[in-house]
Amino acid sequence: TQSTWDNKMKKKAAKVLTKEVKKDAKKEVKKAPPVPKMDEILFTKYAEGAETISSDAFSKICADLHIDIMSDVEAIVFLYACGSTTYGEITKPQFFSGIKKLNIKNEDDWNHCVTALKKISSGENLTEFKSFHRFLFKYHLLAPGQKVLDQATAATLIKLSLVKIHPIAEKFAEFLKSADKKAINHDQWANMLEVFPILEHKEHYDDNGAWPTIFDEFNTWLTTPRKKSKQTSYFLIFTTIA
Repeated sequence: TQSTWDNKMKKKAAKVLTKEVKKDAKKEVKKAPPVPKMDEILFTKYAEGAETISSDAFSKICADLHIDIMSDVEAIVFLYACGSTTYGEITKPQFFSGIKKLNIKNEDDWNHCVTALKKISSGENLTEFKSFHRFLFKYHLLAPGQKVLDQATAATLIKLSLVKIHPIAEKFAEFLKSADKKAINHDQWANMLEVFPILEHKEHYDDNGAWPTIFDEFNTWLTTPRKKSKQTSYFLIFTTIA
């Protein structure tokens, strides 16, 4: 009958209309711009259109995180977390990697980023800290073909990164200056984390052990009477880029 026919046509039209509405809805979803991730938001903010966060931009990051770029080791920890390879600069992939490593997912995480950085610098995770310690040495070999750290740079990095974990490190920095040690090589640097705990409990230190000679000399220096030296202020090498 005509009525039955009309009902069938209405149902068919309704199905077609429903399909079209769904298609249009899908198109609208596809057209919606993706929500930027936190790493993208932050990189855009600090890179300001460049492909790399410059040393000046890095200074702004430190200021926003309330990190003193001149004296807080967390400044270098941030560069370590990103895997920076050019002094004081961070590429986009490196920055994204650092944000992931520090588990920064939102603005609150970013504002409290220092907590994650201090967790690394505290030595709480020894494996992580050893990795950071190696990075410190390599990262400050700035000249082509350079294989050792000069005395001033080594003493600065030792004071900033090791004293809170191994108080004897402060004495070692003083020793480097007073004994006129010109430089520290990779082997000496790497062994600090093994030797300092032993030197802090002298009864376990063996002068005939296989440690680099500089630690035997330091052990002797510790027991030799000497005049008190003036305290020296130590600052990060970022004075050259800030």
